[in-house]
Amino acid sequence: NGHGRPQGLSRTLRLAQMCRQAADHLSEAHKALFLEPEDADVALGHLDAALDCLKDVAAHSNAAPVFPRKSKSA
Repeated sequence: NGHGRPQGLSRTLRLAQMCRQAADHLSEAHKALFLEPEDADVALGHLDAALDCLKDVAAHSNAAPVFPRKSKSA
């Protein structure tokens, strides 16, 4: 992949980054509602952005598991 990282690590880091972006948007929505002069429109915009990030995480992680399940031996 050009960075010398195993593919699984690179993918895991990308998922972590997407989760961080969602958390950042949730934090901004919280600020817009509770810590700054209340602005519901700004909060809703951040909540929408957080949901989009989480949808991307779900789509990305459903494409191939980050940690493949071990097959059970009988």
